[in-house]
Amino acid sequence: MKKGLLKRLECAVVALAYLVLTFSPVGSAVALAQGADSEAPSIQLPEVEEGVIGETQVISATVSDNDELASVTLYYRSGAGKDYQSIDMTPIGSTSIHSASVPGNEATADSLQYYIEAVDVSGNRTQEGFSFDPLVRVLNADGNQVAQEPKESTRGNRGRKILYGALGVLVLGALVAAASDSGGSSGGPAADDPTDVPVNIVIDPL
Repeated sequence: MKKGLLKRLECAVVALAYLVLTFSPVGSAVALAQGADSEAPSIQLPEVEEGVIGETQVISATVSDNDELASVTLYYRSGAGKDYQSIDMTPIGSTSIHSASVPGNEATADSLQYYIEAVDVSGNRTQEGFSFDPLVRVLNADGNQVAQEPKESTRGNRGRKILYGALGVLVLGALVAAASDSGGSSGGPAADDPTDVPVNIVIDPL
């Protein structure tokens, strides 16, 4: 008799405790607290800039949340086809701007691919970019390199020298022929002509 009464009393206590936890204001407050924050963090990125291969790449973003951030992580890789590396992004002072630096020895390809993930204390998360569709920073060679000036082609110069040489030979031949004709028509040595002017012909060597 006593055992049956104790059993019924135990069942009544368990049922009462269940009702209290389920329908009392205390139980309701706990349930709301677990799902109160459903708003994910916000990530705002500046315009993607270009960089230089082999130099440290600084990635920054403005990250905010209505409650509190738990972490902001940068995932990056040098070029396509490689595994992503991760690094924490830390706030700059008391601002909401978060930044991370990728070492120059890990920025050796012609591009840096990355994406950013922010998580708040309630577990809500936001990503800017994805592993399969990352953001891309184009990396160029050192901008201080001076481009070599194109050398002038020597083919044109050589052709001009040949042309000038041929013209010089023709002119010289014409003068010699004219002098021979003049000497033959006089029948004897020609007298000195005070109007004669010596002509020098210079042929540019090939």
